[in-house]
Amino acid sequence: MKQKKDFIPIILYLVINILLTGIIIGIITIVNPTKNLDNCVTSLSYLSFILVTIILIIKYRKKLNNNLKSLNKKDLIFILISSILILTTNLIISTIFTTTDVDMNNQEILVNSLKNIKLLPILSIVIAAPFIEEMVFRYSIGTIIKNKIIFVIISSLLFGIFHEIGISTIIYIIIGAFLSIIYLKTNKNVIASTIAHSINNLISVIILI
Repeated sequence: MKQKKDFIPIILYLVINILLTGIIIGIITIVNPTKNLDNCVTSLSYLSFILVTIILIIKYRKKLNNNLKSLNKKDLIFILISSILILTTNLIISTIFTTTDVDMNNQEILVNSLKNIKLLPILSIVIAAPFIEEMVFRYSIGTIIKNKIIFVIISSLLFGIFHEIGISTIIYIIIGAFLSIIYLKTNKNVIASTIAHSINNLISVIILI
């Protein structure tokens, strides 16, 4: 059965995570221009991720349930091996960037938000963000771009650019490529790529804490 184009995850991601958060921040800035908005922006981002996650789970509950049931032992071993490769690549490149004084703004934001080990950022980083990003960059883009090679390239590039603009974007593009391959190799199973993504984020959180 041919998969129809599905823009819903992309629209939700852009409208709630970016547009709505931006409007709220704009209102706060107008009402109280002296307020330090760093913590406010971060908290709103985490809340919006959780909100989008809930909406997507409700909307795609049948698909997600089928994806979960279709995972077999071979898939799980592949996900585990791929996760180790992602983590190893992540650590190597992060070490190179650290020793060469390359700024990684996205990682710095995570460090600041995890200082007090709060539940909201951990839930968002480990569960909500991976799920949403896989629904957007793998599932949704996968329904739009049918050619596998072009899909991996476009999905990875967008994944990297949306995370950070700069030299460190390379690390996110590489992670995106790994996740795109996992998605394709498990018969376009978004749960599979989400598990690998969550493992990567969880280990990153543990290291940062």
